Parts: sequence; structure tokens; C-alpha cells
Amino acid sequence: MTSVPGPAIAVAQKILALAQKYEGETNNEIRRRSIRAQLQDMSDELLRAILTPSEYAILVAEAFHESSALNLATAAKVADALGDGHSTVQDLASKTGYRAHHLGKPSICSLFMNLIVWWATRTALTCLASKGIFEEVDGFGCKIFKNNENSRVLSGSHPDAVDGAIGFICDEGFKSASRLADAASPSVSVAGLPAGSLAFNVQIPLFKWIASQPENAWRLQRQMKAYDQLHHMANHGLEEDFAWGALRSPIVDVGCGIASTERALLEHASTKHLRFTLFDLPPVLEKTRKLWEEAGVQDKATFIAGDFFQTPSVIPAGAPTYMLRHIFLEWQDDKALIFLKNIHDAMMSDSVLLVVEVLLHEDSDRLIRTSSMHMLSLNNAVTRTLPETIVLLEKVGFKLKKVNRLLAADSVIEFVKA
Repeated sequence: MTSVPGPAIAVAQKILALAQKYEGETNNEIRRRSIRAQLQDMSDELLRAILTPSEYAILVAEAFHESSALNLATAAKVADALGDGHSTVQDLASKTGYRAHHLGKPSICSLFMNLIVWWATRTALTCLASKGIFEEVDGFGCKIFKNNENSRVLSGSHPDAVDGAIGFICDEGFKSASRLADAASPSVSVAGLPAGSLAFNVQIPLFKWIASQPENAWRLQRQMKAYDQLHHMANHGLEEDFAWGALRSPIVDVGCGIASTERALLEHASTKHLRFTLFDLPPVLEKTRKLWEEAGVQDKATFIAGDFFQTPSVIPAGAPTYMLRHIFLEWQDDKALIFLKNIHDAMMSDSVLLVVEVLLHEDSDRLIRTSSMHMLSLNNAVTRTLPETIVLLEKVGFKLKKVNRLLAADSVIEFVKA
């Protein structure tokens, strides 16, 4: 009689089958991305098969400690301090200016001794080493660490650096998420303020507060750096994955941020002819202009400062192409309808609006799902499905022209006036 495998073995067999399928899908990146998402889900399923429900719930709850350790190591610039060599915890403390027992020395103290007591014998680098970020040279407990490929991206000088993204996620993102339950409670957040506004004790949207207050200049700079790094990570190859060269110029990027996609397009022969109108709040646009000047491409764009929520619309009118890139998911429906109507008013009868955005699909990976929670915490916003996106734009007079699901995480959804 053939024995029936237990739940853990059954899940492990599925993981093996998916891994083999992934290795065989060499020519279909969209399919490979779908399999990666399935593998992430199946890995969680394997954990659920071997842990009790309470153990699994606590594992999920404790995950923020790992991100806290990652944030500390990034803020302390440990990857930069290690370079291509190795260092003891004491040497790292001397190089970084951070306390040794917070970095890795065993102690009855916690990771953040002055803030909260947790994980008495686990500290940042040993925690990260257990997740494959950094390595202990002579094995567990030696407290001599070196970089590996996973820790090198914490250095701001790495071509695939994520230091700014980690700082933003673990500061504004983490603090906002800590007030999510309060934001969801009508008795606590009477005015319906987002968790981010509650966390920073402001009465306006968090993004507007960051952009409008001079003392937040460093936050704005880090936020823009974070979005640039996340875009580079999740949308590598976006520039070659859509027929940008066929678009009519100028392209008005509404809420352009640092306009990293446009700068990348100008580096390609097929798209270097494009011209852009970059529209954003004055503090953001000032930093964008400087970046474009440093890149020597400032003559390829017109810089116009303004607020896309202002009515009547101050969005540059009469252009053939408009673009919303990673803006749509930052705002809840009632707010999004305001700037969508303003864009509609600015467009000509034959203009095209490109919504360049991450959509929530059934096969979306963990990053997209957690990003949806991130945006909900920051600004009461969510990652939308394609049908939700279409319905919202139809409310202000748009109709769908074409959906382009790319190899990258983004989709480019084309709309015209109805």
C-alpha cells in the first residue's frame, strides 16, 4: 500500500515541481514572475504545514524585528564599513559610531536598548546573518562579519542600492503602519485621517506634509531616492518593454517626482527624441531640475511647478500625451478623482493618458501585496486591480484604449477621452 505523504512533504513536492518549471521557463519572463510569486506563497504554506497556528501567527508578527535589524544595519552603514574585508563587532562599532551591543555583541540588552526590550540575545547582525544578509566569518557566534551579495546592496554606492528604500520603509512606513488600527477606528480617527498623518501628528496627507515643510527636506530627498531605487528594482527593463518611441511629445508627467523613467528613456536611441513637461510641487521640482542639470539633459524638458489637486486645473493643457506614473496607487478614490478630472480637463480630444502603475493580480508577488499595505498605512491608498482602475477613470470621462502588462512589475494602461 502506497503511503500518502504528509502535508509538509506534499507542499515540498509542489515547491520542487514549481522550481523545476521556473528553471525551464527561460523565454517567458511574465510566466517566470508568476512562478516566483507562487514559490513565495508555497514557501509560506510550507511554514504553515510545520508550525502550529500560534507559532505561525507570532512568526508573522515578529517579522518587523527583522526589518528593524535591517534598518539599523543600513543606517549604521555597516556594508560600507565592511567593504571587501571583515570586522569584529567592536571594530564596526568604532567605524560606524554605533554601540557594539546593538550591532552584534551578546548582551542582556535589546536591539534598541533605550526604546524597547526585545530579543535579549539576538542582535542586528546575527539576526540578519540568519536571513542570509551578512555572514559570520567563522560561523555562528564568532562575531566577525563580512559582506555577501545580499548585504552589499545596503551600501549607497552599489548600483542596485536599496538604502534609501529601506530607510523610507522602516521610518515613515513602519511608523505609519503602527497606527493603522487607529486609522481604521472611527472612534480614534474621527476625521478619517490616514495612519501616516496620525503617526506624525499632522492634519494633512503625509506626502504633502513632507513636501511642504522645509524641515522635512531630508525626508523628501530620501523619499525620492527610495522611489527611484524601488523603481529600478521592480521595473528593470521598463524602458525597453513598451513602445515609448511611438508616443507624441511633449509627454506631461503629472506628479513626476525625479522623473527617473524619462531620464532612462533619453539614453536610448529609439526614445532620445522624446520631450517632456515635468509637473510637480515646487520643492520636488527643484530637486528634479538639479538632477536633470547634473545629468546634462535639462534642455529635454520643461519644468512647471503646481499642485495637481488645484481646481480649476493648473496642469499644463493641450499636450498630446499625459502620464501618471506611480501616483495613482498613492491616493484613495475620492482624492484620485480630483486629479484625474483635472487631467481630463487639460487633455485635447485626441490626447492619450498613460497610467503607469503596479496592478494587483491574482498572481501578484509578496512585494506588491505588502506595498499595498504600505500605501494604505501612509495615505489610505491601495493597490488596485485592473477592473477597479478602469471603473475609476470612467467616472471622470475616460475610456480604456489598451492594457500593456509588461515584463516588469508595472503595467501601462492607455486611456482616451470617452
